Amino acid sequence: MPLDMSDDVEKIIDISVLMSVYAGSNPDYLDEAIDSVWTKQTCKPSQICIVSDGPLPVCLELILDKWSNLLGNRLTRVKLGTHSGLAAALNEGLAFCRSSLIARMDADDVSWPERFEKQYSFMLQHPEVDVLGTQVEEKDDELKTTLGYRSVPLTQKDIVKFAKYRSPFNHPSVMYRKKSIEQVGKYPPLYPEDYPLWGLMLTRCAVFANLQEVLLTMRAGSAYKFRRGLSFLASEIKAIYFLYRIGFLNSKQFVMSLLLRLCYRLLPPKMKIQLKFMVLKM
Repeated sequence: MPLDMSDDVEKIIDISVLMSVYAGSNPDYLDEAIDSVWTKQTCKPSQICIVSDGPLPVCLELILDKWSNLLGNRLTRVKLGTHSGLAAALNEGLAFCRSSLIARMDADDVSWPERFEKQYSFMLQHPEVDVLGTQVEEKDDELKTTLGYRSVPLTQKDIVKFAKYRSPFNHPSVMYRKKSIEQVGKYPPLYPEDYPLWGLMLTRCAVFANLQEVLLTMRAGSAYKFRRGLSFLASEIKAIYFLYRIGFLNSKQFVMSLLLRLCYRLLPPKMKIQLKFMVLKM
């Protein structure tokens, strides 16, 4: 479906936006996230699919009701009876996405106005690409202070090398082909759920790319503090063991990836930086 860029029509493109929300989500952040993928976009999605991962409090239901009234059948709401985690929620939502191209989005992030236009154009011009991500900006929870940027490599060769030690995508920024995700069985039942998926896809010869532009802002203040904990480390170990078991990581890469994560979660900052540089030079 070509882009219709004429001024006298609304610029709707054939993509589905896939989001998940759970009881702990912030209603103001959710409202801002939906606004960023609809009102603020230069090219609007033909569908927004939002999965309620378990029962939601009234404050979140009111936000979803508001957008249902505004968007009509462009908003698809999927409800899970119990809180099942992001992987399960996204896998359920995939079945309800009507478009062959799906853009991921988290319920507390903000997509930049040209995000969908640029990603959609790239995917039309490169039908061989299965997943396309972008660079992202990290800000505090109030979106007042920039904390940094999450930079990821652009080309297939660099992405494959990078993926041996870290996720090669900023997950909330990706646009992917629905069939490509379904062909590998969707998201593995792990947390974090995206890194194991990318490794699994690379073992099946998937083609990846990232745009060089920053096209999404992540609220990283609370998330960063949470991810430094031991519970997240335990989840990371399970994820990299999965990548080792399916043959994406060899023994050396598995050990180095494990050491990198142990360092990040347990060691002082200076030692974390030293190990990071050692791994990147390999």
